[in-house]
Amino acid sequence: MKKLLTLGLMLLTLNIFGQMKNLEGTWKSEGTEYVTSIFHKKGKFIFTNVGPEKTKEVVVNKGKDFVTTRLDNPSNGYKVVIKYTMINKNSVKAKFVGDWEGILIYYRYDE
Repeated sequence: MKKLLTLGLMLLTLNIFGQMKNLEGTWKSEGTEYVTSIFHKKGKFIFTNVGPEKTKEVVVNKGKDFVTTRLDNPSNGYKVVIKYTMINKNSVKAKFVGDWEGILIYYRYDE
């Protein structure tokens, strides 16, 4: 029974990891001028934003179905926390809280 429970937990963990790995790719939303690329390597997410101004986005938390980042834009002084949640393999919901609040839907840009 213990082995069956352990196997079940391992499969659940692998499934959740696989879902969040789908976050990897290039994303675009009609609500922003930026294109966001998300890389996943050795269990860590790296966010790169390409747009009119330089921004820095770092991961501050991750869970079984989300990744939370903090984005600083030194050009305008804006600081926001963004919670990314997969909707499906081609779309992501991003909830912004801070100097700008709202929800953007990002669509896979590289397909």
